[in-house]
Amino acid sequence: MLAVLALVSMAIGNITAIAQSNLKRMLAYSTIAHMGFMLLGLLSGVIGGNRLSMNDAYTAALFYVIVYVIMSVGAFGMLLFLSRAGFDCENLDDLKGLSKTSPWYAFVMLILMFSLAGIPPTAGFYAKLAVLSAAVTAGYLWLAVAAVILSLVGAFYYLRIVKLMYFDDPKEGAVAFGQPEMQMRVLLSANGLILLLFGIAPSMLMNVCLKSSKPSDLTERFVSGEEVFDGTFLKVRRDVVSLPDGSQGTREYIRHPGAVAIVPFLDDGRILLERQFRYPHGREFIEVPAGKLEPGEPHLETAKRELLEETGYTAQEWTRLGVIHTAIAYTDEAIEIFLAKKLNHLGRKLDQGEFLETLILPFEAAIAMIGDGRITDAKTVAALLWVKQFR
Repeated sequence: MLAVLALVSMAIGNITAIAQSNLKRMLAYSTIAHMGFMLLGLLSGVIGGNRLSMNDAYTAALFYVIVYVIMSVGAFGMLLFLSRAGFDCENLDDLKGLSKTSPWYAFVMLILMFSLAGIPPTAGFYAKLAVLSAAVTAGYLWLAVAAVILSLVGAFYYLRIVKLMYFDDPKEGAVAFGQPEMQMRVLLSANGLILLLFGIAPSMLMNVCLKSSKPSDLTERFVSGEEVFDGTFLKVRRDVVSLPDGSQGTREYIRHPGAVAIVPFLDDGRILLERQFRYPHGREFIEVPAGKLEPGEPHLETAKRELLEETGYTAQEWTRLGVIHTAIAYTDEAIEIFLAKKLNHLGRKLDQGEFLETLILPFEAAIAMIGDGRITDAKTVAALLWVKQFR
């Protein structure tokens, strides 16, 4: 919906503005188009629940809004300045030959129009570039292309003002503008120069926008702690931590050495699974082969060792699929998932006290077992669905 709203805003704003001969109405309608660009940045922040591009997109949108406010204030300020007793500067023809009657303020107006049109080296150019880049990154290439095309329409009516100021003669009977108050001159001049500055060195304002759109720091910092249980496999800690608001809290969690899980594919496309009794739940589970890391052991070596020990197979092809964190609230366990292919059976070597059976199933049958609840082990569900999604 936001994509449609952004496109409609840019289209209506630009197409309507191009038909205006009244400067104030032209700037007012162009505001609609600029808000479409702002929406383009906002809608690029979260795509299908994915927030990875949120900071860049929202930073671009905020940068665009700030730059537009500066441009808009400058443009309307110039119209007020160019108006005088008995005369309102509000029509296009009122700007004819401005470069001859007031060269400096014609230059300031040129900067404003270039920035509104998105022409380098002004801030308006970088603002549009940042928003378009965020849109393309988010997958809205079609919308970015439409925005560029509609920006060309906008460039026409902004550059038309530049043409009137620099290439047309002043209206007959036009009077040179008097000198305004020093404060007015300084503000208008500073407005135009700021747009040049932020166009040449946009990082100054962009960094401010980035800090403003950056999510709050939710880090909890260690204050003190103790190990309350030291087992042969797991360790339990109780730590006191400093919370984001400055208060303190207690965290109890399990330290885990880390583990691997393997999805082994036979040459005919079937996979190896295991049936194993898990005492904490008091029942059997169907799982992919898996095992914990030995101290200093690389993940891939662990995967190779566990596959051989539990299933009796070796593999010639290994692919790392990714990592999962199994229970982030109370353990630091991380399981690296591997895909194993081109298997060769050598005979398994189970650890002492380890009892399990291997199963050979069609891959789709294993996926169906997830759907009907026969496979509920988290690492197995994640591993199989990962393979289904990306293989």
